Amino acid sequence: MGKDRINTIMKRMAASAGLSGEKTIHSARKTMVTCLTKNSAPETQIIQLTGHKNLQNLNSYKKVSLQQQKKMSHVLSSYKKPKTNPSSSYPTTPTSDIVNQD
Repeated sequence: MGKDRINTIMKRMAASAGLSGEKTIHSARKTMVTCLTKNSAPETQIIQLTGHKNLQNLNSYKKVSLQQQKKMSHVLSSYKKPKTNPSSSYPTTPTSDIVNQD
């Protein structure tokens, strides 16, 4: 069975179920990767299911959840701009904010 035939079947199934939006093989694959990732399935096993050749290709299928988006938004909205030394155009960073990068 070819890709076009499967897409046609998926569209009919989605319409019968009352699902909005375009449903294709690609959207089903992306949903599968997102679901497995959210449930901590090992990426090596997900790759075997999807047929991806490497992890970089798999990353394009991952979707950031609404909860993760809210968490990132909170981090960014609570960010405070570092104070600038009046004699310099570079921001000063308190020693406690510096992370050791060995």
